[in-house]
Amino acid sequence: MSATTDTLCKLILPSGEVRDVRPENGRTFSMIELQKIIGGDIDIQWSEDDLYVAVLNEHMYGLDLDPNPAGTEQFKKLCPNVVLLKEGICGPILIGPAEVIV
Repeated sequence: MSATTDTLCKLILPSGEVRDVRPENGRTFSMIELQKIIGGDIDIQWSEDDLYVAVLNEHMYGLDLDPNPAGTEQFKKLCPNVVLLKEGICGPILIGPAEVIV
């Protein structure tokens, strides 16, 4: 991904499916919208350069969510200094430009 003002984000599901997602208002996601996409309380991690965000389920390890190998791989590229449990990312992960989060 390269930095852009585009609001297009990638939703990576545990199955490996990747979906293009945009905020309903075309600019920024609401908290409720993010919770609906992720399936619960959210945790937001910023890339080292602060240009991108990764939105995860805050309780991904306590909810018996499926592992997300493709999401884990992308997350490690985006946030290499964040330590994950051996399971990696569980559940869906939304990755996009930081402008989508206010």
